[in-house]
Parts: sequence; structure tokens; C-alpha cells
Amino acid sequence: MISLDIDQLREHLASDRREGTITALLSRGGSMTITYRGFLGMVDALCARLEAAGMRPGQRIGIKASNSLEWLVWDLAVCLSGGQLVAFPEALELTAPLLIDRHQLACW
Repeated sequence: MISLDIDQLREHLASDRREGTITALLSRGGSMTITYRGFLGMVDALCARLEAAGMRPGQRIGIKASNSLEWLVWDLAVCLSGGQLVAFPEALELTAPLLIDRHQLACW
């Protein structure tokens, strides 16, 4: 098993050697096949959106979703941006304000 920190993972995905593809589930159903570079492009785009929205290192961002490509993109983007992702079960029935207050989360 290979152990990589977040910066090493980013470099690994972006390297010239990573020409392969992954097939991942989508949150709205179905699946999508994407190159590693395409996946990293999605992560980089979300990093830019988070920065533009004012995300700061150490900030906590909550996500309530099933395991999916979008979840992976959010997970890596938040980590690369210096934040902390807080995952909530999909079946959790709490309103957004309660989640934000209780767990000190950012919400976009």
C-alpha cells in the first residue's frame, strides 16, 4: 500500500505518468469515467471557488452526501485549501442553520 500526504497525492495525479482513468459514481445517479487530470481539474476549480468565497485555512466545511465523485472532489479541494471536511450521514435530518451552528461550519 502506498501512503501519500495531500501534496504528494496532488503531484501524483498531475504527473505525466497518470494518463489512466477512473470510473466513479455520481451523486445524481449513474457513473462517469474521467481521467486523473480531469479529476484534478475539477478539484482545482473547486479550490478556486472556495478561495473566491473566502474560505480560510482551518475552516470547517460540512458535507451531507453519498459517496460519489462530487464528494471526492469536495474532500480533496477542502484538504488542499487547508480546511477540514466534516462529513454527515446522508440520512441525517437537521436543518442547515442547526448544522452550521452546532458544528461551526461554513456553508455555501
